[in-house]
Amino acid sequence: MPELTTTELKSLITRIEKLEAEAEIRRLQGRYMFLCDTPNPEFGVKDDAERIDLIMELYTDDAIWEGVGDYYDNQFGRLNGGGDSAAFREVLGTETRSGTAVERALSDFRADPRSR
Repeated sequence: MPELTTTELKSLITRIEKLEAEAEIRRLQGRYMFLCDTPNPEFGVKDDAERIDLIMELYTDDAIWEGVGDYYDNQFGRLNGGGDSAAFREVLGTETRSGTAVERALSDFRADPRSR
């Protein structure tokens, strides 16, 4: 096998980091949707309050949650910052949610030229 140049090695490292980041986003999205769409989704989760606690652990302080699309448009509003846990808990507790915020994060990641 031929030796890699420094440039080739850096390119491979960048590609691996991108794949790992995309995989982590998919895992986060899957967990979010599983927790949102499944009543008492995990063994030991006693009620919706505990399920919502698990969902809240997925949010960062700069998270944005926004209802988007025909069904959600203007129904839930927009919440900025996972730190606003009371507002997030209210929205999450009203009905099953989709992974819109995570999907947007993945879309933004793919659209960012620095992620290539």
